[in-house]
Amino acid sequence: FGYVLAALISAVWVIVWQIIVVNGHHERAGIKHPQHYAEKAEVSVSREAYKFNCAQRAHQGTLEQMPSIIVITLISALRHPNLAAIACGAWTVSRVLYTIGYTSEAPEKVSKRHVFFVLCC
Repeated sequence: FGYVLAALISAVWVIVWQIIVVNGHHERAGIKHPQHYAEKAEVSVSREAYKFNCAQRAHQGTLEQMPSIIVITLISALRHPNLAAIACGAWTVSRVLYTIGYTSEAPEKVSKRHVFFVLCC
């Protein structure tokens, strides 16, 4: 069960990394705290505000999926711990790739071009 634990901990570190990414885009966009998203008017004049919204949405998506990933990984680990660890690790890697892609380009291009993102995210 060591690999399962390592995979779950790596997923938590992805969330920490995403917080750092979101904060960086937050500062570059000049969005004041506690505002969680840039307004439509801010996005229309600032590419950085748009990237901030993308980073925030990628992070929020990870947070939304995390409880299910933890439960599914732990339940599947009861019978197939190695497979559960591999699947959780693949999901973790996919969230890193998704966040990088989603914050660097138009989200439409990322989801159409990278089938891996569509399958794992």
